[in-house]
Amino acid sequence: LGPVTHLVIAFALLATVFAVWPQPTGALTGEVAFVREDSPAARAGIEVGDQLVAVDDVASADFTVLREALRARPAEPSTIVVERAGEPLTLTVTPEAVETADLGTIGVIGIATEPELRRLGAGEALVEAAVGTPAPGSPGGVVPMIGESVRGLVRILSPSGLGDLVAQALGRQERDVEGAVSLVGAASLAGQIGAREGGLPVVLTLLAAINVFFFLFNLVPLPPFDGGHLAVVAVESTVNGLRRLRGRHPDFRVRPEAIAGIAVPVIAVLALLLVTTLWLDLTDPIRL
Repeated sequence: LGPVTHLVIAFALLATVFAVWPQPTGALTGEVAFVREDSPAARAGIEVGDQLVAVDDVASADFTVLREALRARPAEPSTIVVERAGEPLTLTVTPEAVETADLGTIGVIGIATEPELRRLGAGEALVEAAVGTPAPGSPGGVVPMIGESVRGLVRILSPSGLGDLVAQALGRQERDVEGAVSLVGAASLAGQIGAREGGLPVVLTLLAAINVFFFLFNLVPLPPFDGGHLAVVAVESTVNGLRRLRGRHPDFRVRPEAIAGIAVPVIAVLALLLVTTLWLDLTDPIRL
C-alpha cells in the first residue's frame, strides 16, 4: 500500500498542476521575456515586455516568422517594430552573426520570448498527469517520470554511481549536479526552482517527482523494502504451489536468516547513500 500511496500522491499533484495553471502549447508568443545583457537587442533598446510586431517588411503575430526574418539577416541592420505600453515603437537592430551546425550562419539578437499557454480541461489534465510527454515548461506525466526515475536509480545504485558519490563526499570529485540528493538537498532545490521558475506549480511538480522516486525505491525487490517483502511472498507462493502439485504439504517458508543475509548489506548501502548525500548537501549544496 505504501508505494501505491506515493504514486497516487504524485498523480494528484500533477493533475492539480495541469488543471489549475495554464500549460505551454510548444509555440512562442512575440512578448519579450528576456534580453541578454550587451546583446544587439539590448543595444537597440528592446525591453522585457515589448511585443514584437514586425521585422523590416515582415509583419506577423507568429514569433517564429519574425525569428526567421531576423535569422536571415546576420550582421545586417534591420528595422524592428515593437509594441510598448500599447504604442508602436520602431527600432534599429543589427543581428549578431552566429555559426550553427545545422542552419549555417544566422542572425541572433539575444532575446527569449514567452511561451504560448492554454488552460486544459479536466479530462485533458488527468490524461497529461498520467502519460503526458515532458515538453519545455511542462512536467510531463507519471509514466515518463517513472522512466526517468528508473534510469536515475540504476545510475545512482550501480557500483560506479556509489563510487562516484563517495569520491564526491571525500572531495576527490566535483559535485554532480544531476546526482543523488538527500531530503535536505531536495528541499533546497525545491526552494531554488520555485523562486526562479514560477513558484508553486514548479514546487508541486518537484514533489510529484520525489513521490515517484519513493514509489520505485520501495518496489526494489530486496529486503527491507516493501518490494522485498513482496518478493518473499512470491517465492513462498511459487514454491508452495509446486509442492501442492506434487502432493506435498505447502509449508515452505523463507528462512529469516536468509532474509537478514540480504537485508543487512542493503541497509549498509542505504546508510552509505544517506550519509554521503546528507554530507554533500550540507557542505557542497547544489546551486542552480
